[in-house]
Amino acid sequence: DYMLDAFFQLVDREGRKELPAVTLLSFGRGRADAGTAARLRIAHGSPVLRVSHLLSLDGRPTVHDEIRLPAQRFAGLNADDLSAREGSLYALLQERFEVTVVRVVEHLESVAAPAAAARALGIPAGHPVLRI
Repeated sequence: DYMLDAFFQLVDREGRKELPAVTLLSFGRGRADAGTAARLRIAHGSPVLRVSHLLSLDGRPTVHDEIRLPAQRFAGLNADDLSAREGSLYALLQERFEVTVVRVVEHLESVAAPAAAARALGIPAGHPVLRI
């Protein structure tokens, strides 16, 4: 709960904060493309874990979360861990892998919704969204 409260700062028009309901959409393995490698500070082509979540607020799909994690650092993490967790992903990583997230740097840009995000959010492909 602390991690969600500290790092999830969306509020409604009245300023009320609601914690999201999280649904695991997919979990898999892949290789780091150039952008992912740079952000994770790993070699291009290194193994990564690919996680996709849907976060809903007040029953409405609100955030399509695409996460990449270095596979070597989080060896053993699986879809069951992600689906069964009671708290945030950050709390799971801290408890299971002794990784503590203390700061998050976010960059925002307006983009056309990619097909996968549009499907998850129930909006038309190409609809304007914020990429964070």
